Order: sequence, then C-alpha cells, then structure tokens
Amino acid sequence: IDVASNGDFIIGWRGTGATDHQGIYAKKFNSSGVAQSSDFRVNTTTAGNQDAKDISISHDSNGNFVVVWTSFDGNNYGIYGQRYNNLAVSQGSEFRVNTYTTSHQSDASVSRDSSGNFVVTWSTYSQDGSLWAVYGQRYNSSGVVQGSEFRVNTYTTDSQFGSSVAMSSSGNFVVSWESVGSQDGSGYGVYAKMFDSNGNVR
Repeated sequence: IDVASNGDFIIGWRGTGATDHQGIYAKKFNSSGVAQSSDFRVNTTTAGNQDAKDISISHDSNGNFVVVWTSFDGNNYGIYGQRYNNLAVSQGSEFRVNTYTTSHQSDASVSRDSSGNFVVTWSTYSQDGSLWAVYGQRYNSSGVVQGSEFRVNTYTTDSQFGSSVAMSSSGNFVVSWESVGSQDGSGYGVYAKMFDSNGNVR
C-alpha cells in the first residue's frame, strides 16, 4: 500500500487470474476509501509466478505512481516495474529493473521524489562475489534509466539483503538493509547508507 499526498492510496496484492498463475493486482481508492478503479493486473508477462511479498508502490506529488515486484523471468527471478498516471492508467510498458540476471533477484523496494524521479533497490544473489547483496537503480520521471545499477552495501562478506528505500521530495534517498554474519560481530545487523539525488554517497 502507498498513500499519495492528497490521501488517495493504492493497494497491491498477489492473485490468480484467468490467464496467469500468480499475478500482481492493484486497486486505487480516494482519501475517503471509495474505490476509484476496478481491480487491475499490473504485470503484463503472465508466464510463471509474480511474487507479491516483494511488491512495492510509490507516488509522486501529482498522484502518479510506480509499482515494482519480483517475477519469474524464464531463468530465475528478476525485478520488474510498471508506471501509472494518477488515474491508474499504465504509462509505457512493463520493464525489467535489474541488469545482472544470473541467479535470483528479489526483495524489491521503490520510492519517488515529488517530481516523479524514482529509485528501486533489491537483493541479488552472488553478484558481489559473496552471497546476497543489495543493488539499486535510479530512474527519471519518464522511467528512463539514470546511470547504471549500483551496489549499495560496501561490506560484502556473507549476505546483505531485505532492503528498503525512502526518497525525499528533492531526490536524496536512504537505503537500509539487513547484514547477516560477521559485520557487527554477532548474527544480524541493520545498516543504512545515504545518497544524493545523483546517486552519490553522502
């Protein structure tokens, strides 16, 4: 679920439709809780499963929103997204977020700034030479990739996963995640990193 600045909100879930196994669905409501759309399927690709435990939604100041989720991509699992305007009409096509496609990518999180620029983070297996790692990708308000996908965690021993991203109105953002193993000396630890609107570490 994500709430727009005017109180409208979107709820997303995983469901089984007539043409897919497990798809991503959503519905728009106004600030009074009155439905503003029918249930709509977010994913275009219907082969395999789309995983709603990883679904993430974020609005900009005009009520436009983007949805990201984990989808079976014919090999393993990858991160996909779809943009919408404030009437819940899709803008452009479904797109794959991750460039690195070896093994699994999961745990999608997305956040937008007031202008509609957005950043997506996710967990990826074996990409940093160890186990799980956290990567991200920035986009402008038209859904055009800004720069390359980037590794968020500096410490790479064992696993870093389960990221959450939050973006300010001006486009600065912070990513938090779990690190398991030896980083904090005992089991699990929670870490975070701040970035400016150009994706530079602050």
